[in-house]
Amino acid sequence: MTIGKLDQRITFQEETRVVDGGGGHSTVWADMAECATVWAAVEPMTGREGMNAQQVEETVKYKITIRRRSDLAAKMQIIWKSNANKALNVRAIQDAGARSMYTEILADEGRAA
Repeated sequence: MTIGKLDQRITFQEETRVVDGGGGHSTVWADMAECATVWAAVEPMTGREGMNAQQVEETVKYKITIRRRSDLAAKMQIIWKSNANKALNVRAIQDAGARSMYTEILADEGRAA
């Protein structure tokens, strides 16, 4: 992978609890506090279509490559800025260690689980 292939902008988000004013709270997605938007290579891997509750549901999986970072978690979401702010669910983070230049992320477009 060369740096020039990191040509897509993505933003990492994490779930945050927000007080709703009625004594409770709600959960919203918010940008990470530090360096949330980065350059990435986004490659579609597979697509699948199925039925759920009598509705057609499709899932597309992506491999996302970014410069190495160690502060990511599989419970995050990615906003693909270069593709109409499409939301992607992080499913796995593959970090080859401190000597690796890149981190690979597996994500999909389906419903968050």
